[in-house]
Amino acid sequence: MKDERRQERREEMRGEMEDKTERRSKRRDERRKEMRGEMEDDSERDERREQRREQRSKQRREKRREKRRDKKRDKKRDKKRDKKRDKDKRRDAKPKKNGRPRKGSARKENYRTKYRYSPEQMDHAITLVLEEQCSLAAAAKEAGVPRMTLSDRLF
Repeated sequence: MKDERRQERREEMRGEMEDKTERRSKRRDERRKEMRGEMEDDSERDERREQRREQRSKQRREKRREKRRDKKRDKKRDKKRDKKRDKDKRRDAKPKKNGRPRKGSARKENYRTKYRYSPEQMDHAITLVLEEQCSLAAAAKEAGVPRMTLSDRLF
């Protein structure tokens, strides 16, 4: 009888201990889940997943919008640049009074022709200086050739 009571008591104590350990482990699991931010309920977990998906899709949409804005901005900038180029071309196409083009216009089209003058213009300037006793500066201006180039050719 004593042995039976002892056994019963041991079993009761084991049961109580098992209950305590189960309760402790449940509490510990709950604390861990709370710390990790996990929810016990499946619906809440699904809800969080759905929120994350929505957030990602929103970010993707924003990126697409940014790309579109950038493209529009680039197009506007390109249009402005093209307009400016066209305006410069039109402005450079008009020659000055002394027959030379505006500064820099020739450089855009072909590199080495800074001043546009023909060999005939240079010959005309040389004849003005040599035969008609005209000054270098006046002959260069009249013929539309650079003054220093004319002096280099003569001397």
